[in-house]
Amino acid sequence: MSVMNELGFLRLVKQKGEYSSEREASRAVCSVFATIKSWLPATASETVRRSLPQDASQLWSFAPLEFKTAASRLYGPKAGTLHFVLRVQQAGRYRSSRSAQRAAVSVLAALTGSLPGESGKFLRRMLPPEINAANHARKGRAA
Repeated sequence: MSVMNELGFLRLVKQKGEYSSEREASRAVCSVFATIKSWLPATASETVRRSLPQDASQLWSFAPLEFKTAASRLYGPKAGTLHFVLRVQQAGRYRSSRSAQRAAVSVLAALTGSLPGESGKFLRRMLPPEINAANHARKGRAA
């Protein structure tokens, strides 16, 4: 597990999402992590957690598993972006899908940038292609 400055991951999400507070960034992180964790097998979730910087790993550990149901099988790359964003919207209790999409893209940009090698590749394969494309486009604008 790599080490990032205290709250470094949260600050990175705040910056990528252009949030005005770390509280908003924390809400984004919890809702996206809960959504991702809900469809990953437990062993994959643990692999991702161990690969994260320490502060992100703690956030990952505390994110709830609200949606671990039979419907979880609909997740993964084949589920599509709308379903992913809807689940983020529900987990974060966002009023709009635009806010949920902002959360998803900002957290995933920070997350995939924080995961080394194979763990990052694995997670990107698990995400809907459109989310990866949005994340890639956002990185291009930031450069």
